[in-house]
Amino acid sequence: MSANEAMATGPSSGRLLSIDVMRGFIIALMALDHASFFIAKRHASEYWGVGLPVFPDGFSFVTRLVTHLCAPGFFFLMGVGMTLFAVKRRDTGMPQKRIRRYFVVRGLLILLIQQVLENPAWGVGILTGGGAQNYGVKLPPGTATGFPYLSLTVLFGLGTALLTCAFVLAWRTWLVIAVCVGSVLVTAFFLPDPSNVNVAHSPLLRVLLIPGITGRFSVLYPLVPWLAPTCLGIVFGRILLRDNRAAMRLAMKLGCAFLLAFVALRSMSGFGNLHAPATGAWMDFFNLTKYPPSLVFLLLTLGVDLVLLAVLSRVARSSWLRPLRAFGRAPLFFYLAHLWLLAVLGALLVTGLVWMYVVWLGVCAALWPACSAYGRFKASRSSDSFWRLL
Repeated sequence: MSANEAMATGPSSGRLLSIDVMRGFIIALMALDHASFFIAKRHASEYWGVGLPVFPDGFSFVTRLVTHLCAPGFFFLMGVGMTLFAVKRRDTGMPQKRIRRYFVVRGLLILLIQQVLENPAWGVGILTGGGAQNYGVKLPPGTATGFPYLSLTVLFGLGTALLTCAFVLAWRTWLVIAVCVGSVLVTAFFLPDPSNVNVAHSPLLRVLLIPGITGRFSVLYPLVPWLAPTCLGIVFGRILLRDNRAAMRLAMKLGCAFLLAFVALRSMSGFGNLHAPATGAWMDFFNLTKYPPSLVFLLLTLGVDLVLLAVLSRVARSSWLRPLRAFGRAPLFFYLAHLWLLAVLGALLVTGLVWMYVVWLGVCAALWPACSAYGRFKASRSSDSFWRLL
């Protein structure tokens, strides 16, 4: 299938539906993690340089573990989407400079949205006790969850990766792969020793590599570590355009290879592990460093994400996946809407993990028709519309 043929099928194609469904799945899963923060008032933080969370039971741990699929999946699918968008626009005659400008504008808009619309929701959550139970994580001095900060979280990471990859996108595939591998190696070899966790690193180092807080400047998702899944997505998008079925077979094989590499590296407890397993228990084996993502974290999460993408591609047209397709076509709308809905609900009620799951399902159910309506509205706008940037 040529690029033209692949893109001409539009959002009704099985190939594009698989991307929508996968994106919808991980964004719904992400809402579970945020429901834990806002509603159950508990949230784990797996920082470099300090001890990892200690969970009281398997249920609490799995609730956190499954949501680790989300951030790497978002960055990976953003890379895929960049490739699909760029090829479609080039086929309609849009010059490369204009495509690059589109991604730059979109990246800057995401950075603005994070500060204006996202951060206030987290502020409401913090003021109402969100994430008060952090499973025993001892943050270094100055890194408590106080507020206000210039807080740079996941939308910042996505926005800066989008800005950077707006230029990487036109590079040859081997160069994109080199950036992917290089970002992993830089994170593995240039992250400071844990003994330096209390150092007030410069804001530039925070933005590029080292999560943490310097003064009132807080970074959770620095740029360099998260370039790896974004660039992987760009390369996968190119393969997807050449042959959809071959790409999904590759996703399954690559996902399994990542999982095998995860088991091997985690078992050796050396390279790729920012924290070695504390004991031989299964929870310690899967308790991984997320801020910044260690190599074993990326191997496990992207491995599962790729396998899931291959599986979902076979059932993407199923009617029972309609909610996920709706979420996947309006991800930013879902993200902002669910944050504020959970922030309001969290100010009114507090519950344990079991009932928190009920609230999570209720929020997803409430946002299904809203996302469907917004997706239809956005699709009705012209390709140059401001709403397409969202």
